[in-house]
Amino acid sequence: MQCNGLLAQTQVFHHRLSTIKMVAQQLGASWNHARPRDRRRCSSIQAHDAKLNRAFFCLPSFCHQNFMPIETSTAIRPVSQSAFGAAAYEVVGHAFTIHKRLGRIFDESVYRTTLAHTLAPRAVEEVCVRLTHSGFEKPYFIDLVVDSGCPFELKVVSQLHAGHRRQLIQYLMLTDLHHGKLINFGGEKVEHEFVNCHETTEHRRAFQLDLSRWSTPAAGVLEFQEIVLNLLRDWGTGLDRGLYIEAITHFLGGPQVVRQPVETLWNGIVVGWQNTNMAARDAAFKISCLRTEVDSYEKHLYRFLVNTTLEKVLWVNVASGSVTFVLLSK
Repeated sequence: MQCNGLLAQTQVFHHRLSTIKMVAQQLGASWNHARPRDRRRCSSIQAHDAKLNRAFFCLPSFCHQNFMPIETSTAIRPVSQSAFGAAAYEVVGHAFTIHKRLGRIFDESVYRTTLAHTLAPRAVEEVCVRLTHSGFEKPYFIDLVVDSGCPFELKVVSQLHAGHRRQLIQYLMLTDLHHGKLINFGGEKVEHEFVNCHETTEHRRAFQLDLSRWSTPAAGVLEFQEIVLNLLRDWGTGLDRGLYIEAITHFLGGPQVVRQPVETLWNGIVVGWQNTNMAARDAAFKISCLRTEVDSYEKHLYRFLVNTTLEKVLWVNVASGSVTFVLLSK
């Protein structure tokens, strides 16, 4: 009961906070300088948003030590494997009926809205999952959530592939759910696949750190190290490589600062250039999420270094349960 009360208070707080921020921005004022009348004006906006069901709710995991900095557009709670299996069986049955009538040519949104209509009011479309860290925000959208804890990711492709599985696994990690399902309407028959994830946020945060090949670097490189470690201590390992790169780029000043052309060499002569993520002067950064073939990747990374005008490459390999920093120099 205490946990439920704390969750309810947190839901109200986050909604009021985001609403007041929005009003302050609209009036050309910062949040810190929002006037009392602006705050009063938030009450009417908040009531309107509640009617539209647009308020964001903190995940129930706030009540645990493994709280993630995440908000969702509807309340989400874990369900048992048997409960998910029963819901999935029903959803896939409807998917076959819809596919038989509509075929495989429609856009994904048509199958999603039709499936949601069939399952109403138990299904919520495009549930927003908003991940944050120190001012950085990244929204994701789960196609369909049934019974508040059964996520379904829909596709209209020739065949499901590993990228689709990784996408759903990330959604499961972010929401602390354990079971999800992919449904593909793009084939002659409906393709469907269970995706499970039992890696908790607490486990992903408890990574082993290897700095044995990270020699005493310059100030700019130390800043990069701090940014990466703070991010991983907050989010944990196991998430999408592109997400880590996007967040690191944000904290280093944004793409306009980080993404820079670097001259490429052939036999010591400049023959071209390549856009590269820069962490500091003459130092690029690379993020990988490799569990295998790490040595092979390092060899190619060193070839990249020696055939450019760079002096260093700051390489971080973020694997499940382990993070390795490597400073490659010419």
